[in-house]
Amino acid sequence: FSVNSFSQEPSFKSKIDTNNVLIGDQINLLLEFQSNKKINVIFPILPDSIGKLEVISRTKIDTVLQEGLFKLSQKFTITSFDSGAYNLDPVTLFFEKEGSDNIPLFSEQFVLKFSTVPVDTAQGFKDIKGVLDVPIPWTEYLIYIIIAALAVALTFVGIYFYRKYKNKPKIEDLGYDPSIPPYILAFESLKQLDSEKLWQKGYVKEYYIRLTDIIRLYIQRQLKIDAPEMITDEIVDSLRKFGIEFSLVNKMRTMFENADLAKFAKSEPLPDVNTLCLSIAFEFLTATNIKTNEQEKKGE
Repeated sequence: FSVNSFSQEPSFKSKIDTNNVLIGDQINLLLEFQSNKKINVIFPILPDSIGKLEVISRTKIDTVLQEGLFKLSQKFTITSFDSGAYNLDPVTLFFEKEGSDNIPLFSEQFVLKFSTVPVDTAQGFKDIKGVLDVPIPWTEYLIYIIIAALAVALTFVGIYFYRKYKNKPKIEDLGYDPSIPPYILAFESLKQLDSEKLWQKGYVKEYYIRLTDIIRLYIQRQLKIDAPEMITDEIVDSLRKFGIEFSLVNKMRTMFENADLAKFAKSEPLPDVNTLCLSIAFEFLTATNIKTNEQEKKGE
């Protein structure tokens, strides 16, 4: 099954090799983007689970650049261990076009059916065997007595040290100098990250860990949002409620989703995407620093 989601160049196609298998069997999904020239593309991200569908493997994004053809493709292997028919909703790809915002292209929606193995009802049913009684030796009780005694002893030791040290002042290691303004600290940290060229040296996961840690700490200090303890969707919702511009919030979602893919799915985004994510971070710093400064002036 296949469909062209956009009838003119550039085009975005999605294909599956079948849509009717037994539970536990695999269905292959191919996402393919094509253009007559090289352009910046934000490739769609599929999570590890989509309802009762599970993405059990994915290839790296394959790039073909020849004269008159720029092509990106990625293959996914999908399965389910529950019988039924499930929707595989369209995914969205964005590409840049001069003089306009990112333009979306959508894949087709598929219905994937997973069937159970037929049961031969002509066969007779067998009774379930009863539970066997096994005698418990006294040594089994001894180990529980020893564990209980150790637990009581550890409790008394814990109470002793708690009373001894509870009044001592705590020294909190923030990991940064709180006297440095949030914008300055984040801006200098991003410049340092850019100069280290981690993803260019093959350290893609480490690059995205550093990038998101810098932005999460900045959001916590500058916007008073507990971003280090939030997942991507929670951060995006909080930024939207704070009043950040809609287009910038969408860019931040793109940055965090690419980071999640690199950190948790062992994927390697395209070099253009790595550069784009860093530029989004700088843009976010500038925009939110101006916004919070304006709010402070109004408050004064």
